[in-house]
Amino acid sequence: MNATNKTVLNSDLTVVVCTCDSYSDVLSLFFAAFYDYWPSCPYPIVINTEKKTDYKFPVKVSNYEPGVHNSWGHRLLTALSVVETDYVLLTFDDFILEKHVSNLKIGQLIDVMKAHPEIASIYLVDTNVEPTSVSSFDDCIVELKDYSDYRLNSSPAIWRKADLIKYTGVNDNPWAWELFGSYRTFGDGKRFFSVKSGSPDIYPYNYSKGGAIYRGRWVKSVVTDKLAKYQLDIDTAERGFSEDAIDESRSLMWKLQFLYTGYKMVGFKSLRVFYSYFKAKFNARK
Repeated sequence: MNATNKTVLNSDLTVVVCTCDSYSDVLSLFFAAFYDYWPSCPYPIVINTEKKTDYKFPVKVSNYEPGVHNSWGHRLLTALSVVETDYVLLTFDDFILEKHVSNLKIGQLIDVMKAHPEIASIYLVDTNVEPTSVSSFDDCIVELKDYSDYRLNSSPAIWRKADLIKYTGVNDNPWAWELFGSYRTFGDGKRFFSVKSGSPDIYPYNYSKGGAIYRGRWVKSVVTDKLAKYQLDIDTAERGFSEDAIDESRSLMWKLQFLYTGYKMVGFKSLRVFYSYFKAKFNARK
């Protein structure tokens, strides 16, 4: 990285891990790998969850407010309200680390965001979103094109907390937040970056099917060796394996509800999803 010749570990970042009460088994695997591959993490950690509080990990737990609709968006905003730093490393409970994370690299990226207030986020993996050009601060980092689908997404990223709050609504769910939430970013002058295709991920995990969980089931190719390595007492039969499922497609009702959620989030901008769908179909036929 050529942004700075001197790197000081920043104290202005908090790691926020998004989970839910029913995923406590997944969280056990998450932290086993996290402390294995990032044992020197200098940043405080917040678990964003529902009602559960009895975690054995050395973290702060953020629970949603009683009497308020328990939506994913509201829980995330509640968690961010207890974060005292200007920057957040946002990750999910099934993003299981497979290689070491560099404190040096994370600190340098925070320095870059401090120097460039127009940067909203730097994704720590290759997001496969259309890039514009290689960044001026690191030849392994590319800027993502404005007006691109999934410009906002759930890949592990360093976020400017104020921008993450701005792009999140109380009724969002994680799937709609990625697609329809991206529309909130269009043309607003903010910049998004990610790891360039072919370059090493900064937060290395297996995202071939999204992570360790797919549609509520374990991804066998991701978790089998890790469960053996960490000797965790997890009964995989309770969830089953995604590869063993007969049908993993979304129901029509789920898709209709998804579209309705998008409309509530961004109004008629949500209709862009049909443009994207038919564009992808057309390109696939070329």
